[in-house]
Amino acid sequence: QEMLKKNPQPAANAIDTSNWKTYRNEKYGFEVRYPFDWMLETRRDTEGATLKKRNATWSYPSSTDPIDALIHIDIIKNPKRLTLQGMFNEWHEACEKSDVALGLGCPIPDDIMKWKQIQVGRMLALRSGKRFLPEGPEADSIYINKTDYYILFEGWYYNPNYDSDFTGIFDQILSTFKFIPFTSSGQAP
Repeated sequence: QEMLKKNPQPAANAIDTSNWKTYRNEKYGFEVRYPFDWMLETRRDTEGATLKKRNATWSYPSSTDPIDALIHIDIIKNPKRLTLQGMFNEWHEACEKSDVALGLGCPIPDDIMKWKQIQVGRMLALRSGKRFLPEGPEADSIYINKTDYYILFEGWYYNPNYDSDFTGIFDQILSTFKFIPFTSSGQAP
C-alpha cells in the first residue's frame, strides 16, 4: 500500500458537509459522511452499508424501491493479498464455473490498469468511472486497497434526471472518507 504524502485536494464546487450524518465502520476503521436526506442501511453480508437517496415519485422500472441513487460500501476480503486485477480474474473464473452467470455471463473489466488512480482517505485507490450495465443503472466504482481487504464504494444512480447531481454528490461523499485510529482492542475508538 502506498500512502500519499500530500493532502487531498478539495473538490471543485465543494458542498457544506457540516450538517451531514456519519457512517462509521468500527471493525475496519473508517468513516464517511453522507447527506442528511439520505438513508443508511447496514449490511451484514459485506460488513458494510448502503446509503440511499429516496424519491417518492420515481423508481427504477424493475424495482419497487423508489430511489434516485444508492452507494454500497462493501468490504471485500482479500486473504491471498491479490492485486485488483488478480481478484477480478479469480472471481471471473469462479463465476464462470457456477450458476451465478444465469445467462448474463460473468463480466470482467477489460483492463483494470486503465482505471484512474485517485486519492481517498490519503490512500491510493482505483476508480472505474461510469459504465452502463446491461438492463441496469449506471455505476461508478472505487476500490481502496488495505492489503488483506478492499473497501469498495460503488455508486449507482437510477433516475436518469439525477446524473449530474449524483456525480457531484458521490465525489463529495467520497471526499469525506477517512480512516480512524484503532485502539489496543483492534476496534476503532
